[in-house]
Amino acid sequence: MDRRTFINEYKNIANERKSKIEEVKALRELLSNRKTEIETLAKGIRIPIGVLRKKIEDTEWTIQTRVLTPEQENEYIRKLRIYNSLLEKALKLKKTREETLELRALYMSLRTEITALTNKATKLRETINIKTKEISVLKEKLNNTVAQYNGIKNRIEALRREYELLSNELASMVLMLNTLRQRYQEIQKLIERARTT
Repeated sequence: MDRRTFINEYKNIANERKSKIEEVKALRELLSNRKTEIETLAKGIRIPIGVLRKKIEDTEWTIQTRVLTPEQENEYIRKLRIYNSLLEKALKLKKTREETLELRALYMSLRTEITALTNKATKLRETINIKTKEISVLKEKLNNTVAQYNGIKNRIEALRREYELLSNELASMVLMLNTLRQRYQEIQKLIERARTT
């Protein structure tokens, strides 16, 4: 994979991690509120749910089966209300504790996911750094190659100009040589004529 692919994957993981962290923060606050709620509910409840149910059952049975004076009946009804209220709170406490355990499990699961995402992001960042260094080395090699190419190109251009100058100079010298040869031949002819006359 190329560097851009790794960077896109890193961004996706970073966004996912950020989202999970927000969830964890919200859960932590919710768990703190639940803890306070449990502590408040637990203060008024010292009797187990099974015992409370038994007391309610016994009290209802007494009211239904025994002959009671109005005062006694009122007292049993008062106790029944108290037991029912306590049972309602105890059931609410139990439900809240169960929900809190589920929330805590979710909280721990999210923290584990965040740790895994952090590790993955760290490895990707290391890979991106390696790829960046590789690209930097390749860029440096390319720049050196381009510089060498430009140097050779300039040298070839200089040699071409030098060749043109030398070619022109040679052509000029050949022309001069031909002129001199022609002049020499003319002089030779003049000498020949001079001898014959």
